Amino acid sequence: MAKTESAVAVEFDTPTNSNVNFAPLQRTVRGRFDLRRDPNAGQLLNRWPEPIPGQVVQFDFASGEGFIVEPLHEERYAAIRERIEALGMKLTKEREAFVLDAATFAYWMAGLIESGDAKLLAGTMPTSVEGKPRTRFHSSEEADPIDKLSAAIERQTQQQNKLLAVLIEAVNKLGK
Repeated sequence: MAKTESAVAVEFDTPTNSNVNFAPLQRTVRGRFDLRRDPNAGQLLNRWPEPIPGQVVQFDFASGEGFIVEPLHEERYAAIRERIEALGMKLTKEREAFVLDAATFAYWMAGLIESGDAKLLAGTMPTSVEGKPRTRFHSSEEADPIDKLSAAIERQTQQQNKLLAVLIEAVNKLGK
């Protein structure tokens, strides 16, 4: 992904050390894990003294291309990566590509940043993006009641026009 003014990088980092369900990609993204936030961490803090970075989402608003980046593959996190792998856990790929429309990305990511579940690392989130964001993923959006009523009136008008045509035809046959 090219570095442009329209690109952003966001780390998932909730105050409760939890993962985040990123609805537009219909998947859970690993958040930052920092035991220093937990006053009851005790012995675990000795085992994991430095924070485990959360996965980072990079997105280019101009192209709609993005990546989920696993920072644990970076050399600076080699010690943490080795401890995680020693426990039998596997890391995700270093970079996973995705394509998403800019309006949907901006809508969902702005909400996560505003709630404190994600931190903007680079770039600037736009205040407005062209297009309508997709807000539902497991069901279709309900039609506007006015649109439903308009469609029903149009269907009723078509049926009345057909009935009227049949009546006119019947009257014309009788008149002959």
